[in-house]
Amino acid sequence: MPQRARRAALGAVMAWALGWVLGFMPLAAPAQELPDHLARAGFTPLHAAVWRHDVAAIQRLVQQGAPIDRASDAGITPLHSAAMQPQPEALRALIALGAKLELRDRHGRTPLFVAAEVNPEPQAVIEALLAAGADRGAVDRFGKTPAQVCWKPAACDLLRHPA
Repeated sequence: MPQRARRAALGAVMAWALGWVLGFMPLAAPAQELPDHLARAGFTPLHAAVWRHDVAAIQRLVQQGAPIDRASDAGITPLHSAAMQPQPEALRALIALGAKLELRDRHGRTPLFVAAEVNPEPQAVIEALLAAGADRGAVDRFGKTPAQVCWKPAACDLLRHPA
């Protein structure tokens, strides 16, 4: 199987898995409530607000003192979570509120890596991260850059060719 096809398949599986995990979270529940299995994994109400694309809740939680860069046990910050989703509004809100762009998950991936590798429609999210100053030359613990892990041609072009 060609490398690009493997990456596409991996991205699809990761997006499905994320949806499966998040499917356990009732969408009608307030952003402050988390099912026990997510809370035990280190996810926060801010992560939940990001998953729901609830910009008002994101702003309210941060203004009330929620740690904007608190990572889950796997190192997933709310900004990493926002980078997994095609809609850039939550990501832009987190950036405007001061989220750090270069925090890394347990694999050494920044939110830009996550957008390039996992997001099913990454272009708007990658554009927002790059506009905010994300490092397109960052290297993960496997020696890869975001441009090397991306699988959508338009996203790869954004990462390879600075504007």
